[in-house]
Parts: sequence; structure tokens; C-alpha cells
Amino acid sequence: MKILLASAYQPGDYSFGAAQRTTLLRDALEHHGEVSTLILREGEVLSCQATSRSDIIANISYPARDLFQKYGNMAEIVPLLHQHLDLNVYDLVVGRYLAPLLALPTFRGHAVVDADDAYYRYPPLSPGITARWIAQVKTVARTTISRRALRRRADHTWFCCERDRTLFGLSAASVLPNVASIHTPLPPETPTPTKAPVVLLVGALWYRPNRDALEWFITHCWPRIRERYPQARLRAVGAAPPALREQWACHTGVECPGFVPDLAAEYRAAMLTIAPITTGGGTQIKVLESLAHGRVPVVSSFVAGGFAPLLRDSESLIVADGADNTVRAVLHVMDDPSATHSIVRHGQACVAEFFSVSHFNRVVADTVAALAGGHA
Repeated sequence: MKILLASAYQPGDYSFGAAQRTTLLRDALEHHGEVSTLILREGEVLSCQATSRSDIIANISYPARDLFQKYGNMAEIVPLLHQHLDLNVYDLVVGRYLAPLLALPTFRGHAVVDADDAYYRYPPLSPGITARWIAQVKTVARTTISRRALRRRADHTWFCCERDRTLFGLSAASVLPNVASIHTPLPPETPTPTKAPVVLLVGALWYRPNRDALEWFITHCWPRIRERYPQARLRAVGAAPPALREQWACHTGVECPGFVPDLAAEYRAAMLTIAPITTGGGTQIKVLESLAHGRVPVVSSFVAGGFAPLLRDSESLIVADGADNTVRAVLHVMDDPSATHSIVRHGQACVAEFFSVSHFNRVVADTVAALAGGHA
């Protein structure tokens, strides 16, 4: 079988979640045929960049388009495509996200879309009712436009969670879950109570939903936590512009080292992790990694919804919305870390069963087999 993977990200990169998933998908598809990769991504101008990798046919960028043009035809890239490949030689074309697949002209093979974070909750660009209303309208519009496009072009769609699959209501769809980057969960080890506990937030902090969550926590929760534990530290680990990191680190007890090469050391030093994210899309791999490293995650209901019904509140993670509940949950863990041992142990069992590379590969295999047999 000849397979084309059309993606905005190059496989082989594990530095952030979207690229990691691209790599996992490429590796899974290689079990079923000869895989070539076409990079298609938004940029400033239409161009084709040189690539030294033999597995990448071409690296094409095209001008960014707004939401209502995003999933339309893109005739201007067809001449560039014809210089590098013949789409009709492929039995299966997999779009990593919807936009790269829709950028392609029609082809004879089956089309599969890894929609991943097809549902995206837009953050308000400013305080106030009007900004929140605009964000809600954009969220509904994106979902509606994406649903129509998937019905029109995809023979099968993968979603990253059951919430999104149910929301889109497509008959030919399945859940292809994200995977923790640590594939063998560590034995649960209860953190030792300490007067200087470390709260850990991991994520690409240049990404608006992560950045907003961190700033909210620093403003509304962290001072109250420091009242009980004056020596507590908040470690916000992940790439971000230096100016932002300096701004966050001005708050007492907050440390923002940026990207770190050894995340395992950060988890070992932490008492717990937090993910108070309320916008964005997909699922938070940081939750899976926290459990795999033996640390309980305190998350918003929005984050928890991406893992339902597999990870449940007080069973595999702790759900807390609003400042009062979040502060209460964090202090509860700090006061009695042993109380979370069973939560971590159960969460790790779920990660091993439902969020593993083997499970990811099985979903891909089932889809390929169904399409090869004439069923989506």
C-alpha cells in the first residue's frame, strides 16, 4: 500500500505534543505500507522549501487564511504539487489536521483526517461580555465549518477524545487518543510532605491557552497557596519569550526556566501538577505524563472532559474549577500527599491501557483494515 501523510509538522520531533502525534502517526502507518510525507503549512507566502530528508516529498507553505476561508479550495498550490508528486498513485492519503488534506486537489485513494483538536474553544481577546461572545461565535463557526468539510472529504476521521467524536456526530469516525511520551509508567511514589512543596505546570507557554492558564493561576490562586506554604514554589516549565518569563518570575515563588531537557527531574521534584486550562483544543498530554511520572494532576473540568469517561474526578485525577476550588485542591494534596496515592495508581493503569503506543497503533490498524475492506 502506498500512503501519503499530509501534515503541517515534520515527523521525528518529540519537543511538543502536535509534532509528537505526527511522529506516532507516521510510525503507525509504516506498519501498513510505504509512507511518504508532504509538509503543507500556513506561512506568509506561497513557497516550496528545500528539504534534505528522503522521506519528505516537499515542504510547501501557503498564505494564512481566516476561519471562513481556511477549509476552502486552494488552486494556487496545485502547480507546486504537480512538480513533486502524483496524488493518484496513493491508496491512502492521511491529513494530519483537516486543512492540509483540504488543500489538496481530488485524488483516487481513500482520505483519512486526523482531526485531533477539531473542536477548539477560542479564548476571549479581552475582558468583557462582547469579547466572550465573539469567542463563542468563532468556536461554534469553526466546529460547524469543520463538520461540513469532514463529511464532504473524509472517508474516516480520527478524533483525540470521545467528547470531540460525539460533538461532531460523524458515522465514520473513531477515537485516536494522544499518548504519554513516557511509555512505561513509573511505580507510584508518594511525595514526602514538605514545607517547601513544588507545584509544576508543563506546556508550551507561547501557546495562548497555556499562557492564560498560568497567568490566571498566578493571579488568583498562588498568593493564597503561599499564605499556607510561604516557601512553596511554582515551576512553569516550557518554551516562552524571555520577556514573558521574566514577567511571571517577578511573582514571589514563581520560577520560569523555559524549555528544560530533563522533564523527568521536574516531575520528581514536584508535589503535584496543575492544568487549569479553559480554552484551546485537543487533550493535554501533560496530564498523562504527570500520572505516568507518579504525580497527581489538578485540572479544570475542560481539561478533564478531554479524557472522559476514561479518567474520572477523584479516581484518576482531581478536577477543580474556579480559584476557591483550585486552591482547596492544591492545598489538600500539599497537606496530605498520601491521599493521592490511589488516584495516581488508578490513573497510571488507565494510561497504560488506553493511552499507550500499542493502543494508538491498534486504532490506526483497524481503520486501515476497514478501508481496505471497503468499510469506513
